[in-house]
Amino acid sequence: MQSQIIKPLNRPGEEYKILKFLGEGGFGICVKVEDQAGQVFAVKAIKKDTLGQNFDDQFFKMQSQIIKPLNRPGEEYKILKFLGEGGFGICVKVEDQAGQVFAVKAIKKDTLGQNFDDVLNEINIQRQLNHQNIVTLYDVFDDNDFVYIKMELCSNQSLFEMVINRGELTEPEVRFYMLQLLDAVEYMHDRNILHRDLKLENIFISEDMDLKVGDFRLSVELESTDQRFNYSCGTVNYMAPEVLNTKIGHSFEADIWSLGVIMFMMIFGESPFGVGDRSEVIDQILNIGYDFPENTEVSNEAIDLIYLILNPNYDARLTISEIRHHPFFNGATPPGLPTSALRTVPNYNIITDPELTGNLITPTEKPKPPCG
Repeated sequence: MQSQIIKPLNRPGEEYKILKFLGEGGFGICVKVEDQAGQVFAVKAIKKDTLGQNFDDQFFKMQSQIIKPLNRPGEEYKILKFLGEGGFGICVKVEDQAGQVFAVKAIKKDTLGQNFDDVLNEINIQRQLNHQNIVTLYDVFDDNDFVYIKMELCSNQSLFEMVINRGELTEPEVRFYMLQLLDAVEYMHDRNILHRDLKLENIFISEDMDLKVGDFRLSVELESTDQRFNYSCGTVNYMAPEVLNTKIGHSFEADIWSLGVIMFMMIFGESPFGVGDRSEVIDQILNIGYDFPENTEVSNEAIDLIYLILNPNYDARLTISEIRHHPFFNGATPPGLPTSALRTVPNYNIITDPELTGNLITPTEKPKPPCG
């Protein structure tokens, strides 16, 4: 679709130019477009030939119904809201009898057979994880039609929606969120768990505006720290070169690469490898064919860190510890973010103690000069 023109039916003369691929979700893809007046928007594109399967009547009949787990007399959950659709099924917001709310992933039993091993893998991995920046799995149960995975509700959607709404995040925000992501990924890697699908859409935002890594559908637990996997896995725009070049094989370094893509997208509002169709994107990744947009003010430290993370040689790619100690993180970092940051640049005066002289937490050591 890249560089094509969208011409709506029954609207003569109206058209939108596709500028950039932004991401892919359960229903289709999201692209950045420009109208004839020069205004830019995000557009979700859904293929008509897949529309029927996405609007399964049985999914939407669930709305406002009650989930009653089998073999648990008296336990029930009221479905409040449809949240979205993923690889295995749908996600809904539910309320238990005590008034607590959760997110529940509902998987149709008649489709479970073909996905059973993957669903079981997701459950087994997520059950092992207990970290403030990882979505908590609370329970698994079923009824006559569905298997349900009960999880922590992240009420502020995902980092993908935040980037789409904002376009670009400030560097203090990027530091705030990158530090949380580094903590979460380090925790997983310390337990020999490789996520393999880190992307904006799988990083959720809690009520308190903290990040929560979720969706462990493609994750794997390594048998040893030197184990490598010789097949491609993940979302193409976030895949490391060694994931695409299956002769090399991938391991923990592939998650680090994905963090570099995520950092790039938070700062610039677009993917470094988002031009063209799938084969063209793969070619860009394998040949490290990306440029830093010139219309965004960005520090030398941020550019340098992205460059070092997106190293095609996985052996030379920065480790999590090396990323933390990069001069980029010598800059000011907010102690938290207001929910208004989902839509606009935050006012740092209102997210810190008013008695403090500064708006941000500043490092004790002076920032080092920009990297060469």
